[in-house]
Amino acid sequence: MASFRTIVGARTSGGAASAGFPRGIELLLKKAKADPEFRGYFVVDPVGAAARLGMQLGETESRILRSMPVTTLETAVDHVRLAQEHLPILRAASTVAAMAVALTFIVATPTLSVTGVEAPERVFEEAAIESRERLAAVQEALESYHRTHGEYPSTLEWITAEHPLEGWLPHSYLFDAWDQPLRYEGQISDGKISGYRLESMGEPPHEDAYRLLCPVNPERHAFVTPNPIAILTPDSGSLIRIAGDIEGALIEATASHQSEGVEILWLLNRLVIERTSKVHEISLTVPNGLHELVVQDESGNSAFVVFEVQATAAE
Repeated sequence: MASFRTIVGARTSGGAASAGFPRGIELLLKKAKADPEFRGYFVVDPVGAAARLGMQLGETESRILRSMPVTTLETAVDHVRLAQEHLPILRAASTVAAMAVALTFIVATPTLSVTGVEAPERVFEEAAIESRERLAAVQEALESYHRTHGEYPSTLEWITAEHPLEGWLPHSYLFDAWDQPLRYEGQISDGKISGYRLESMGEPPHEDAYRLLCPVNPERHAFVTPNPIAILTPDSGSLIRIAGDIEGALIEATASHQSEGVEILWLLNRLVIERTSKVHEISLTVPNGLHELVVQDESGNSAFVVFEVQATAAE
């Protein structure tokens, strides 16, 4: 059986995809939603279930799935939204290649009204209304979180936590009506997450024209498109291995800005570590574990990557 490797990890804030939502896990959840037999395998042994489809998961995806208890996997499958007419298509897909073809067909097939006439505008508007309602609920929950903790969730917390707003709203509200995770980024000021950006990327395939902004203070919480600032290295979602019992890794980080001479502020895990103006390159020693690297310009535009440093046994 052919083996297909999936792309994993958070994307940079300038990318089209939402950060922190591995594609391989998304495919497995959709398959489990449509196929009860596959679901039985998936919730008990998700990595083994992926192998049944010929899917070669990345290390990050495998680690995430192995760390999730059966009840959490069951809940994740329950929150997947699929149209009834698409269930048999995904149920019949027995390989990851067939899954990809099925999902392409689903995206390309227009939704029909009860009269059989194509009604994509109506369907989109209904989904957009539902997505805006979820955005409003998330904003309200974020304010409750802020009143309790004195700050908003960090980007790293949002990506790595199973449910960053648990206790304030249902987990399903972190996804829009197209079953895509809401895009979130915490904004750092003086060591605290004093603001945030939040939006729905809209109906796939994601295009700027279909982005849905927050209902409350949309200008304040909108992502800048195109983002003038970016982190070039390290890659988001990357795993940096170091041999032996070394406590950390020396890494080179580079960034870019569309305007010359702009000062960039570098933050590692919320702490300011460097400022650059002409050449945006720094060297830093990073300990083992997950880390969030953020760059921010004078106008508040920012980009981030999440990466992991891991020590391996010396040969």
